[in-house]
Amino acid sequence: MFALHAHHRVVPCWRGYLLTEIAIALAIAALLLTAALPSFQSMLYRAALRSVAEQLRSDLTEARALARERRQFIYVSFQRSSDGQYWCWGLSVTADCDCRVSDPSDARLCAVQRRADDDMPLPRRIVSADYQGRVRLDALPFSGLLRLSPVRADLIAGSASFSTTRTPTEVLRVLASRQGRVRLCSPSGAQAVVGAAAC
Repeated sequence: MFALHAHHRVVPCWRGYLLTEIAIALAIAALLLTAALPSFQSMLYRAALRSVAEQLRSDLTEARALARERRQFIYVSFQRSSDGQYWCWGLSVTADCDCRVSDPSDARLCAVQRRADDDMPLPRRIVSADYQGRVRLDALPFSGLLRLSPVRADLIAGSASFSTTRTPTEVLRVLASRQGRVRLCSPSGAQAVVGAAAC
């Protein structure tokens, strides 16, 4: 004869969190977030600073190459507000381009054709608003206008200095030599950007 055994189903007992445990976890999370936020903001400002400097280096190198390829002068025009908060630069085949102009129908628009035989020039300008006010242009580079010759491969020696708009300030410079070399560097000391070559 078989014995019948009742099968008992075990129901797990779930224990909830106490209000004090939740409060402690939230307090720890808030402390960690408060500690990490300044570091995260510094990282955003530093990334914007590097991006601006790299963009100018790239544009100067490209403008030099365009002048030689097309056998025509290429101009890089700079504008800057008195406090350096608002700035721009643009590439063009004309000396009177104004990087503050965004209207395609305006003759002063900074624009360069993709190819020499192209009828439709593409706007080529970089503005401070693209970097959400995180980067300041410390002085007007190249006296506001750089003319790149189709005959000579050199650049007019000069520099542009950019800094973050928050404290502590970090600085990156774009240096152009007469031989056409364009490099980035950062001054030593408190304003140095980690990982950048020293000026």
